[in-house]
Amino acid sequence: MRVTEILEGVKRWWRWYLDRYFPPKRYQSLNGALYLLIALFVAAFSVVNVFAEVLVRDCDYIPDPYASSWDNKLYPSAECYYEKRWFLLGLSLWEADKGQRLILSIVLGAVLGYERRSPDRPAGMRLMSLVSLGACCFTISSMFCFESSSSSFDTARVSAAIVSGVGFLGSAMIWKEANRGGSQENLVHGLTTAASVWVAASLGIASGGRLYFTGIYTTILVVLLLRFGPRSPEKGEDSEIDEEPGVVLLKRSAPELSGVIPNLGESSESSLSTNTGLVKKKDRRQQVFRF
Repeated sequence: MRVTEILEGVKRWWRWYLDRYFPPKRYQSLNGALYLLIALFVAAFSVVNVFAEVLVRDCDYIPDPYASSWDNKLYPSAECYYEKRWFLLGLSLWEADKGQRLILSIVLGAVLGYERRSPDRPAGMRLMSLVSLGACCFTISSMFCFESSSSSFDTARVSAAIVSGVGFLGSAMIWKEANRGGSQENLVHGLTTAASVWVAASLGIASGGRLYFTGIYTTILVVLLLRFGPRSPEKGEDSEIDEEPGVVLLKRSAPELSGVIPNLGESSESSLSTNTGLVKKKDRRQQVFRF
């Protein structure tokens, strides 16, 4: 009996998980399972990144600035710092340090986003975390992408221009909707999408600088933030549901749908399209009309 209750609880959680984060479509269960595996993957690596210095006790990599012969006195030159270890899931202390920075940037950004999370403020936890994560990835890339270069000039100048250039590109995706429903309320759309474009630029810089772990880990963190991150209480933030003009989505039970088409035909001057979509979901149906 105990096992049966556990299985029923798992089924209820799985159904809630799919309905909460994934729109009903053909591969809903497959998408849910894929994102769950990615989340478990990130959770495992995040734990390793946070506790890497506790797990590795045989590496004294903190340099002595008075004894170092490097121009950068704080550069960690110990070989053990770059050695990959199996109990760190194949990471080195150097890579785990970058993971710590990325995780901390998300946490600090989420704290600010939680304070700003309000229906009349479009910047919430998800947006603040994205911006903080992107800034952290840009900083890591600028610090470590070109440390192995033999150039005598500053090779990071082109990468530095990407930050402002892509920021200008992302600003074109932000737009404001005024007087929605006859009210004086103004809604800002596209902020999360613009921030995602900006973060994508940092991924390109990290990949170009051979910071593969930083780029891959940041990509997965962004994907999970966009899918599972807390959304703004207001519809101004990017939503999973696309609002198309001329599309009405009605959720009714089967008996209630019998009088829908005539009523719409009387109240609308436009004719209804014969190409209507019907999606069955248990005892509920979703009817999409285009007019």
